[in-house]
Amino acid sequence: MASRRAAGFPRTPRRIPGSPPPERQQESGDPNLKSERGRALFERLAKDADVVVENLGPGAIERLGLGYERLRQINPRIVLASIKGFGSTGPYAQFKSYEWLRPWVVS
Repeated sequence: MASRRAAGFPRTPRRIPGSPPPERQQESGDPNLKSERGRALFERLAKDADVVVENLGPGAIERLGLGYERLRQINPRIVLASIKGFGSTGPYAQFKSYEWLRPWVVS
């Protein structure tokens, strides 16, 4: 089996002190979506996923070719949740906001 690093994931970060442990039976990671290998890994994971949660900048997931329409082609049951600090409409929609999406990091 290939290592996470060889599969396109960045180095595994350490758990944040004081944060809850990762939930059981959940998988998460941050593949490099700008590389073919990372996109292929993401699509393989999306094929069996129930939900994809993204907090990329406005329009980034679509520019990567991995928007809702593409995810529906891969997995018709998929739910795409987009977390935006300033919402997806309104005067501040194009501003970027970075908050912790996960209260922990997989160790």
